[in-house]
Amino acid sequence: MIEIPEDLDLDNPKKIAQWLWQNLPEDVTYKYDGGSGDGSSWIVENADTRFAIGEDVIEDDGLCWATYYAINDSYGKHWENDKYGGWATGDTTTARSEIEYAFKLFSEAI
Repeated sequence: MIEIPEDLDLDNPKKIAQWLWQNLPEDVTYKYDGGSGDGSSWIVENADTRFAIGEDVIEDDGLCWATYYAINDSYGKHWENDKYGGWATGDTTTARSEIEYAFKLFSEAI
């Protein structure tokens, strides 16, 4: 299992996405989610798997994440939701558990 650094800001989606990107295999790409436009959500992906993390705008109290898998069909490539989770701001125990779980899902799919 990957060890999450003690100094990782677990309430900052950009920092978490950067850390994931730096620790996943080299064929992973990292990109800003242009849909938010304000830096509140980030995407890490490769050809077949996408991990999105951002501020929880529904509960407005923390972060949420989701993994997606690619489907290629006659309409082209699109993304299907697979798993999701999240944590409240300041809940470092849940944050670490959720990040480890998401890392495992994403790294196993590669």
